[in-house]
Amino acid sequence: MIANGGSLNTPSNNAGNAGNANLADLIGSYTTTGNVGSDGAWFDTSAFAQPTGVRFGNTTRNQFYGPGGYNLDLSAFRSFPMGGTRRLEARIEAGNIFNTGVFANPQNNVTSGTFGVITGRGGTNNGAAFYPERQIRLGLRFSF
Repeated sequence: MIANGGSLNTPSNNAGNAGNANLADLIGSYTTTGNVGSDGAWFDTSAFAQPTGVRFGNTTRNQFYGPGGYNLDLSAFRSFPMGGTRRLEARIEAGNIFNTGVFANPQNNVTSGTFGVITGRGGTNNGAAFYPERQIRLGLRFSF
């Protein structure tokens, strides 16, 4: 739901663990909404809260997953003999042929105004995979 193996954090250090981030409390059941950017939060943010008292939150480290992504590349090659050791090879290569976008992980700080919102593209946040836009290459190769 959040990062590929990510955590929901809180800025305060209620548990007295100097230098370490606290984890959020899960106070209800959460659902993934699938919203991106200005459409709203990727998941139901009302299910999380900052822990109170001197304790850690009840969520675990690396418990949630972000939107992920997929990519399909395609290539085709055809070789034409031209006599002797000569040949002509025609190529077409296409990267990300369905042109699917890959989004970054949602903001994971419970007290942030953008908590749960995806504001970026994959590869720009938390090491998410980045697939470029659709690219098509054509080529000819003559070997002799």
